Amino acid sequence: MDLVVQANWDKVKEEKEMCEALKELFADELQESLEYGEERKLVSQICIKL
Repeated sequence: MDLVVQANWDKVKEEKEMCEALKELFADELQESLEYGEERKLVSQICIKL
């Protein structure tokens, strides 16, 4: 695997940068999604306890 990554380092680097750019672009949506997921989990846990 290391050999493949080293041979294609420019592509790997480009994809990492693209991933970071997408994370920044969708940061608000991702945060809302995480918050919603946490709220759903909490509600689910409360319902189980009840």
